[in-house]
Amino acid sequence: GRAADPAPWRAAIALPQRWRAPVFPLKAADFISRGFAQGPVLGHLLTLAEDAWLAADFPLDPPALRAIADQTAARFARDHLL
Repeated sequence: GRAADPAPWRAAIALPQRWRAPVFPLKAADFISRGFAQGPVLGHLLTLAEDAWLAADFPLDPPALRAIADQTAARFARDHLL
């Protein structure tokens, strides 16, 4: 039979060297602008937001990021009676 084209295999083998993990795009400023003061609470908010971002499959579009920030801020405020 015909020999298989090795190009797809080469691409698959090179993937780990080429792939870059997405960078979490939200920053402390995204929560400061939502009324949270600078301090340790921002780290907690960013951790919660990053977990939500991972669960949402790494969206990078601004509407999805705003929704994650809004939902995280609202949940944090509710859970901490702010």
